[in-house]
Amino acid sequence: MSAMPDSVTTPAGHSADLPDFRDFVRPRRRIFISTSSLFASNVLIAALGAVALRLMTHRLGPDSYGIFVAAGTFVSAWELLTDLGVNALTGREIARSPKDAGQILSFNLGLRLSLSALLIPVVWVVGDLVYRSSPGNVRFGVVIVAITVPFDAIRAVSLGYYVASIANHWVAAINLLQQVLWVTALATALALGAGVRGCFCAYLGSMVVLATVAYLVVRQQVPFRPRFGFGDWAKIIRQSISIGVIQIVSVVYLRAGVVMLSLMTSVYQVAIYGVAYSIVGFFVLIPAAFMTSLLPLMTRSRTEDLKHLIDWAVSYMAAVSCLIVAGTICIGTQVIRLLAGSKFAGSAVPLSILAFSIIFTAFNNIFGFASFARDRHHKLVYINLGTLVLNVVLNVLTIPRWKVTGVACSTVISEAFALVGTYLLFRYAVGVRAALARPLLRPLAAAGTAVAVFRFWLWSPHADALLTIVLGAGVTGLFLAVLGLLRGLPPDLRVASRRAINVVLGHER
Repeated sequence: MSAMPDSVTTPAGHSADLPDFRDFVRPRRRIFISTSSLFASNVLIAALGAVALRLMTHRLGPDSYGIFVAAGTFVSAWELLTDLGVNALTGREIARSPKDAGQILSFNLGLRLSLSALLIPVVWVVGDLVYRSSPGNVRFGVVIVAITVPFDAIRAVSLGYYVASIANHWVAAINLLQQVLWVTALATALALGAGVRGCFCAYLGSMVVLATVAYLVVRQQVPFRPRFGFGDWAKIIRQSISIGVIQIVSVVYLRAGVVMLSLMTSVYQVAIYGVAYSIVGFFVLIPAAFMTSLLPLMTRSRTEDLKHLIDWAVSYMAAVSCLIVAGTICIGTQVIRLLAGSKFAGSAVPLSILAFSIIFTAFNNIFGFASFARDRHHKLVYINLGTLVLNVVLNVLTIPRWKVTGVACSTVISEAFALVGTYLLFRYAVGVRAALARPLLRPLAAAGTAVAVFRFWLWSPHADALLTIVLGAGVTGLFLAVLGLLRGLPPDLRVASRRAINVVLGHER
């Protein structure tokens, strides 16, 4: 499911101020720069994350790594109670009224810090009760990770200033800094023999530094500080609560499998699933980054231009998500062995299953963000609640017998259910008809071809790092070639590829 900002109502009578989407070059370029900067930073973050994953899995082992995943997931499931859609509201209100950015940031930051202070002791108490029979390091991790919540609030509210102006290159840079700090602190803690407790403390330290940097950087642009006022807070919560509920349900749904695994099986099973989900989790950031960059344009667009934007987004997300599925199936096993080692070989099956959820997640983001942009997202809460119930029921039925495989299958089925509901809501509430199945046919055919060649003909479960990179490049090249022959490339890529071919052939200079 997609986690979206709070409601946006397109102001009436302001059409003269809206972008002309028949001349879409400039906003499209801004979207490309904003999205590509986030994607580039996410690639670097993923590379550093791979280092962190390798360090923890090799130095800690499956059980201790499972403890780290369980504690972090438990706290993150609670964290949105300190948000309630406030982050989304920050970006929306600043986009509408840039001159009030300082005041908006101040009151929103004060509210989030207050909610964080109230939540921390609750998380400590509930964590102690839930994990009383688990290893003591799980409860220790819950305590430490909970302390990071107010610092993450500072980071998120501060960066809302850049999100509102489609300046996500700043967000990308600060998020990359956080990963550098985290990996450095983690490596230091493990080198000192601090174990999983040292990993928790390293995470806390990196978040403290990151929050300080984010606040100081944004404060150079807009002076602000936490401000406290119950009247202003009540107004903020009234505006943001609907999307807040949607976000809470979405996060609980995404974390339910890990929490239920930790309670119904063992930390080893949590570790196996955690490795698979950490790989998929990186790719899930791509559609979210893309739609976050596109959201301001959808919010301000005229109704007749919305379909153009949706079709443009669908063509890209169909190609990207199918390529990710093909690549994950073809070289996922090798990536797991290289990153986590043979002890985590059991992550390969759930990873291949979870890969298909990326397609549903990408389309969920498109139609969910579009519904939000037209202020037609409120009923999404019912779809999300239904998805959560379905996911919990499926997990209860599948975990005892199939463990991590059951959780992975439950996630894919739940994502498919959520997509159907989100698409129907978008179609009937927004009133824009967009194709859902047809844009996927050619990318799926290209993905199937790549899998047939590289998984069944050229597959090697013991490939080294260099061969894995070569195989990945081969999968990408074959996928794009087949998709081009099938005329399934997004329009911009078709034009670019034709120009490149003409330049190579000397027909164009």
